[in-house]
Amino acid sequence: MSTNVPVPVLTATGYSIPTMAQILQGVVQDMLAAFGPALNLSWTPQANGQPNSSLSTPQGQLATSWSAAIFDCYSQFLAIASQVDPQYAQGLMQDGIGNIYFMTRYPATGTQVPGTVTGLAGTVIPTFQAVATDASGNLYSCSVAGGAATIAVGGTQVIFTNLSTGPVAFVGPMTISLTTPGWDAISISPGVVVVLGSNIESTQQFETRRQGSVAINANGIAASIKAAILALTPTFIPGSVYVVDNPSSVSITQGGIVLPPNSVYVAAYNFLANAPWTQVNTTINGVITPTWPISSVAQAIFAKKSLGCSYAPSAIINGTVTGLAPLTLTVNSTSSGQVALGQTLLNAALGGVPYMNGTTPVMITGGSAPNWTMNLSPGTITAATLWLGTTNTVVDPTYPTPQPSYNITFTIPVQVPINIQVTLAQASNPPQNAQTLLQASTGLPLAFSGLDGYPPVSQIGATVFASRFYTTVAQTIPGASIVSILVGTGSPTLSQQPININQIPIIGTINVVYV
Repeated sequence: MSTNVPVPVLTATGYSIPTMAQILQGVVQDMLAAFGPALNLSWTPQANGQPNSSLSTPQGQLATSWSAAIFDCYSQFLAIASQVDPQYAQGLMQDGIGNIYFMTRYPATGTQVPGTVTGLAGTVIPTFQAVATDASGNLYSCSVAGGAATIAVGGTQVIFTNLSTGPVAFVGPMTISLTTPGWDAISISPGVVVVLGSNIESTQQFETRRQGSVAINANGIAASIKAAILALTPTFIPGSVYVVDNPSSVSITQGGIVLPPNSVYVAAYNFLANAPWTQVNTTINGVITPTWPISSVAQAIFAKKSLGCSYAPSAIINGTVTGLAPLTLTVNSTSSGQVALGQTLLNAALGGVPYMNGTTPVMITGGSAPNWTMNLSPGTITAATLWLGTTNTVVDPTYPTPQPSYNITFTIPVQVPINIQVTLAQASNPPQNAQTLLQASTGLPLAFSGLDGYPPVSQIGATVFASRFYTTVAQTIPGASIVSILVGTGSPTLSQQPININQIPIIGTINVVYV
């Protein structure tokens, strides 16, 4: 074993590998020690002891090749060693770390288009084959719940899946490309909801999801509530969750929302608000063990929050109650959340105590914005600031009858359109349809959804940075010279747009300016 070639050293900050020059010097010394000082390497040490670049003889070239191989070996070792840290892991190493948390990387998917196939009843359309094509020439398979589609009388609703994965836009109409006797036509309804495909989950997306999942086994902390809600929808692009608590005995303001004393504020977007807590029986060695998996936001909050903690409001409004029973609540303004049927009316002045109609909480029972009807007797409430709770009742099924029940309140955030202005240099000859390209589903909307491989812009309470869109614009309009990108909830004049924790940004208007 060589005593002259330096080796990697573990320091307080990680592994340190020798430089190429240090390795070469050690290799040269080994060769001279093995073959004698008469070996002609065409090499002389410089004043600093490092070799010069005149290793021109065959044996000198061999020393250079050996040094390069050793340096590459050390580099590969360093790359593997560094990936033990989840911050640097990627590829197979990141997948291995994910397995510790029972996580697998989301695979790439193809764009899905709902449609209807018609023809001779009983005709079976082959699955997993290119049977249809759109106006752009993209090939699609046809299936029903993942299996072959059989045409019924009057037609059968199916899903057409693009055989090319990734966020590929659908351009109608859809036509039959593989002739199947008995299959006559394809119908795609106008305005149908197309599910854009996705690329394989990126390194950054996977690590972000792993970090958010580690607290799911904890209880009583904001991170555990967030992790439990995020785990409800195992899709490629998860919903958004924001959790903050106020452990003090006075009201505080966080992200533009006033939090009552000793309360927890939860905002959840793109999740099932209410679902049955269904019992699941697991049999192990003949023993049946009942469990109740969490299936709704309310259950996740109930399972993870600390005992005795109250809930911050899901909506703060200024309203006026008028008329005879059933009374009409006129919403004059809303500063938080959304007003919807089934919400409980809470008293802001009394810290979120439900208004009562006798022994029944006052509920929104009908109507539409801005006028809502309630199950309320006349004269109980005058003009006031009110809270509207997105309230679900959770019954703890682990108890026999009578089972304890709990009213869980959380926020469904308000969508806030973010307007974007992209200024392009006319000298770079950008396409005149640049605005149309950026408005398409494969343009700037990708950044909001996260389908471009980076964290999504649509996150509750997140500041929207204009710089987030530079890469998307450059990929959508190759070769264009970007002068500036500005954002704003009104006229786009800002480099960054902050929003409250009861809001979630969605894409607004897109305007392209040429200078």
